[in-house]
Amino acid sequence: MFVEVLGQSQTTLSEWIPNSNVREDEDGFHVQLALPGWEANELTLEVNHGMLTVAGQRISEGSDVPDIVGKKFSRAFRLPESVYWDRAKAVYARGLLTISFRKRTQAKPRRILIEVE
Repeated sequence: MFVEVLGQSQTTLSEWIPNSNVREDEDGFHVQLALPGWEANELTLEVNHGMLTVAGQRISEGSDVPDIVGKKFSRAFRLPESVYWDRAKAVYARGLLTISFRKRTQAKPRRILIEVE
């Protein structure tokens, strides 16, 4: 791929889809994305009408390796009604982004004790 054409550098962004895991447990709903080499400031998270959108874009002008630095992605995940959409916690560590949503109290399973008379 030619990075320079007639002395002018071009920035090429290629689409990329990061691997992801989605899981639900007693306490919440969790989305994980494998983003090795990305920085937190290159990522955006948005929740709108029950949809979580995770997007990323990185551009490096004048790089000799556009396939590594010129990337963008966007992934959308439907959130269950049983979680608080407005109470997300996001943690990015060692190339793994984890977004967690707490379950609503009424959505959590609870044990019912049986009384013996």
